[in-house]
Amino acid sequence: MRVELREDAGGLEEEWWELWRRSAAGPFQSPAWLLAWRECFADGRAAVLTLRASGRLVGLLPLFELDGRLLAWGAGTSDYLDGVFAPGLDPVPLGHALGHVLGRALDGLPLDLFQVPPGSPLLAMPAPEGWPDAAGEGEPCPEVALPARLSRSMAQNLRTARNRAERAGGLEAAAGGPELLDALFALHGARWREHGGGVLSDARVADFHRAAVPALAASGLLRLYRIAVGGRTAAVLYGLCAKGRFHYYIGGFDPEMAPIGPGTIAVGHAIDAATAEGAAHFDFLRGREPYKYRWGAVDRPTGTRRIAPPPTVR
Repeated sequence: MRVELREDAGGLEEEWWELWRRSAAGPFQSPAWLLAWRECFADGRAAVLTLRASGRLVGLLPLFELDGRLLAWGAGTSDYLDGVFAPGLDPVPLGHALGHVLGRALDGLPLDLFQVPPGSPLLAMPAPEGWPDAAGEGEPCPEVALPARLSRSMAQNLRTARNRAERAGGLEAAAGGPELLDALFALHGARWREHGGGVLSDARVADFHRAAVPALAASGLLRLYRIAVGGRTAAVLYGLCAKGRFHYYIGGFDPEMAPIGPGTIAVGHAIDAATAEGAAHFDFLRGREPYKYRWGAVDRPTGTRRIAPPPTVR
C-alpha cells in the first residue's frame, strides 16, 4: 500500500470517478459534488490522502483544515461525509496511513469526522496506539424502503393534494435539468423569507450549487422535478440518485399554493420516480422533521469519530 498526501485533487478526477463507481460511496463523495464544493469553499489548506495498491487508486480522503482540526470535504453542505474506498479495503492500513499523516505531515491536527455513513472504513479503522479516539452517533438520516408502503392517512393526503391541484387548473409533474435551479432558489427563498431566507440565500451556497448541478446532470446523478399547477410552477424538488438510493436534498414550493399541498405532491412524485428506476431506498437525509416519518421513514444511523494525536506527537 502506497500512501500519498497531496495539496489538492488536481489530476485525480478520472481515477476518482473510476474508484467511486466501484465503491459504495454516494453522490456526496463524487467528483461532481466535491470538486465544485472545494472550488467554492476553499477556506483552509487542503490535504488529499490517497492510497494505492499496485499503482491503482484504492482510497481517497479529501480533507481540509478549519479552526485547528481536519474535516472532510463537503462539510456544511453534505448530509454524508466520507472518503471513497475500494470494496473490501482493509481498514487497518487506512488507520496506519491516517496516523502517519496526522502525526507528521499535518502538524498533529485532530481528525474530526461526523455524518459518516454506516459501513465506512473510517468507522472501522484502528486508531494509532495511544491516541485518544472518541466515537459516537451522528445525526440520523430517515429513509423509506422502496416500494413505499404508505399509511392510509398519508396515501389519502397525497390523493387529496393531487385532486386539489387538478381542480386548480391541472397537475403536471416532470423531470428537468439545471434550468430549474433558478425556480428552486426563488421558491425556497419565498418559503423561508420570514426566517432569514433559507440556506440557499447564502451566496456561496448558491454558487456551489450552480457549479455542481451541471456536473451532477452530466454524470447522471441529478434529479430535479418540477410540479406545475395550472401551468404555474408550484414546487421544485432537488435530489440525487445513485447505486439504488435516492437522496432528497432540498425542495421549494410556492407559499401561495400551500393549501393545495405542492410539497407533498413533489415528494410523492419523487418517490414514484425513484421506485420506477429501481431504487431501493428514498433517503430524506439528516434531520428529524415530523413530515419524514409520516411517509414511513425510519432512521438510518451515521457515526462520528474524533482521533487526536497525543501531545508527544504534536
